[in-house]
Amino acid sequence: MITEIISKIVSESLLSLYPSIVKNIDIPFDMKLLTRFVPYSLISFLFIDYKFIKENLFSKTGLLLSLTTMIHIYASYKGFEGLESGVAYTIFYTYPLMILLMAGEKISPMLLVPLIGVALLVYENIETKEHLENLDEKTNEKTNEKTNEKTNEKTNEKTNEKTNEKTNEKTEEKEDYTIISFSVFMVFTAAFTEALLYFIVRDLKTKNNWNHLFISYFLGAVLLLGSLFVNPNGISFNILLKSSFIVNMVIGLFGYFLSFYAMTRLEPSIYAPLSYVGIIMSHIYGGVFNGDIITWKKGLGSLLIIAPNVYMKLK
Repeated sequence: MITEIISKIVSESLLSLYPSIVKNIDIPFDMKLLTRFVPYSLISFLFIDYKFIKENLFSKTGLLLSLTTMIHIYASYKGFEGLESGVAYTIFYTYPLMILLMAGEKISPMLLVPLIGVALLVYENIETKEHLENLDEKTNEKTNEKTNEKTNEKTNEKTNEKTNEKTNEKTEEKEDYTIISFSVFMVFTAAFTEALLYFIVRDLKTKNNWNHLFISYFLGAVLLLGSLFVNPNGISFNILLKSSFIVNMVIGLFGYFLSFYAMTRLEPSIYAPLSYVGIIMSHIYGGVFNGDIITWKKGLGSLLIIAPNVYMKLK
């Protein structure tokens, strides 16, 4: 039991780096996916049970695992791009609650509490983004004012600037809300598919968890590599692309191996609460790599998401 618990804690510490990785490695989106699916497939191929793979790769459960993984990775990456690391990962961590519900827990009013936490986190993310944009605008305004003081067209320029600023602000606000709304939807999709993966992996019975990894990522790797052959233009194996490959091999691959190891050995009531290590680590990583600030609203929002899971575990 201790080994399984440690595996889950270490996996969460590794995998909670992903929001920061997605935001900070500036390569095309399809390359981000490729550098995850291909290393996972190649390395897991070295350790699989070939007979098991032959029997299960194209089975109903195997195909469901592949498809769910593809949707999960796409949705999580899209969601992580548009939100702060800690906020995105905290919303993502509604999935332990989904696991408990799928495992047969009764619906209670307590289940509405995480939605309040999500709303608070989203509001804080929008407020933080607007605050940073306003600071940038004020800095630009001061620079422009100092330059315009030396000209005779100051009045006309100020009038035009204010009109343009109001129009641009409204457009930017709409774009921000659209991006954040889409990102939240994507993170919820990632959370739902993560919960599904827990049950699919448990249904695909094998003690060799490299089998789970290979089946999860092989078809996605084939599709992405196929798309490269169709449209190979613009691919450059620069330092960022190589870094993404290395990060996925070292952090992601072993993080998911340990996660699958824990999935197949821990009951939902133990596995789900241990997932909250990821929330703490994602906020820490967001502060270190992105300069994200942990405010009381983010803390309260995170607590409102975690509390119902603890309640359902202890009741």
